[in-house]
Amino acid sequence: MRRRCALAYILLAMAPLLLNCSESAPARPNLILITTEGLPTQNLACYGRKTQRGYGICALGETGARFVWAFSPTLETTPAAATLLTGQSPDLNQVDASVASFLRSSQVTLPELLKEGGYSTAAFIANPKLNRARNLNQGFDLYADRVEAASMARTARQWVRQNSEPWFVWFHLSRLDPSVHQEFPIERPATPIASDEAGLQRLDQLTSEIVALLSNEGRPPGILFAGLHSQTPRARKKKPGNLDPLRVPLFWRAPESSSGPGVSRRITRPVSLMDVAPTLIEAAGLATESRDALAGQPFPYTNSEETSLRALRLEDPDAVWIIRGAEYARFPKSQSGSASPESGRLWPKNTAQRESTPAASTRDYDADRIQRLSPGIQTRGLP
Repeated sequence: MRRRCALAYILLAMAPLLLNCSESAPARPNLILITTEGLPTQNLACYGRKTQRGYGICALGETGARFVWAFSPTLETTPAAATLLTGQSPDLNQVDASVASFLRSSQVTLPELLKEGGYSTAAFIANPKLNRARNLNQGFDLYADRVEAASMARTARQWVRQNSEPWFVWFHLSRLDPSVHQEFPIERPATPIASDEAGLQRLDQLTSEIVALLSNEGRPPGILFAGLHSQTPRARKKKPGNLDPLRVPLFWRAPESSSGPGVSRRITRPVSLMDVAPTLIEAAGLATESRDALAGQPFPYTNSEETSLRALRLEDPDAVWIIRGAEYARFPKSQSGSASPESGRLWPKNTAQRESTPAASTRDYDADRIQRLSPGIQTRGLP
């Protein structure tokens, strides 16, 4: 009896301490991922274009970070989405543009890792290429792959209110370009979209609506916006050798509980779509072991020296591109008909302020630079 009384007294004395420990444990933040395709960086005001469009998207950079040099490893929508969800390059996740290609169940996905950490997960997809037949729904509690863009934000808010925190929601807004709109309809507006400018305005409005409706649903969320690629029907007709289609807009407003970038950070260190999943896992406060299956790295929040940077490997139908810091090289594929590799710099040595993608005419054959970057050609699976 005395032992029981003593034990009860000890537990009673420790109760305030246990309560304080539980109160001090940080709650996992809610997370929003918004993606699109076919949106070139130069179409947005914050990347240098003189336009009144894109300010809703750019606002994420004003309250977080804008990554000046972000790249997709591929020009195809589905492989790029698989890279985003797995943190693995297309050759490792084995998803290609073929309709018969799908994500293997052995792959570990971002929503699976978040679910293990206690997250409710949902996806609202407005592009039939990203349908559940490709197994991109792996790890999601809800995967709505036939959603009208006009109702997407409100549908997601209803789902959020019916599920417990923390939650993770992925939105994919298909590019509202007239030609793409006809091939992949996400809604049937009374007035057809007449121009790229109108499509960008609509995309900007949809993004702003998602942010506005979900930001006040529970804990303030971390919000990440990324393009899967910047290839457009018009760009396909251009002469090959342009880096623009592989360069994507990317913004990250970290949750308040995260040690993410501060307000209006302009990050010039090159990053990849492979870094999205590790960044969100880190923001969720999950164990480092959760990122072991991911080849990417959490986003950098400082502009470090080039010597400390890794190589990014990108691929288009004609060439393999290697980017390391400000330097890049283009290695033509054998069937492309161009024999010599070329290289250049993303920005000049004396300034990192330039943001326009370097033109093909500025490339040359710099033997030393090409030799420095050539090992990256055989480095499969790295971002």
